[in-house]
Amino acid sequence: MAKRRGSLERGRVTEQVEKQQTDMHETAEKAEEHVSDTETEHETLERLEGGTTEGADEAQGRVEAAKDASASEFEQLGQGLEQVHTETEQFEGELHEEAERVDADSQVIDDASGRLHGDTARQELTEASQAKEKDKEFLTSHKERAGVARTESIRLYEEYKNRVNAAKGK
Repeated sequence: MAKRRGSLERGRVTEQVEKQQTDMHETAEKAEEHVSDTETEHETLERLEGGTTEGADEAQGRVEAAKDASASEFEQLGQGLEQVHTETEQFEGELHEEAERVDADSQVIDDASGRLHGDTARQELTEASQAKEKDKEFLTSHKERAGVARTESIRLYEEYKNRVNAAKGK
């Protein structure tokens, strides 16, 4: 009996892509909250006007500390997001490699089909080739889904980072 080569299960592939998409989406939502906080804290600093020198200095210091805390939390989220991006990119690579193996398998099947004499056997290999084509389409579509989600997540994070930097005065 031939050895089974497929190391990825479709359910696991779908689950992994969906998990990565969810992780990126949830992290983006949290990042948006920290960006909004940082912008609010910046606006608050700009609007402070009155009180004693000591009171104004303390209030300003506290708002700046809040702004620094929000920016720090944003940076921590960014590090976590970079980890998810790296994992997603690695998984995309696995899917790509598996799709290339499927292509090679399809070629093996097509070559064997050309050497067969029986119509029934040839039909079975045609169906095997079609199964490999479906498999390749599945792998390719999931690789693309993961890539699109990763690219959008990177774009959003860069946008958020620019907003945080603007609020921090950089």
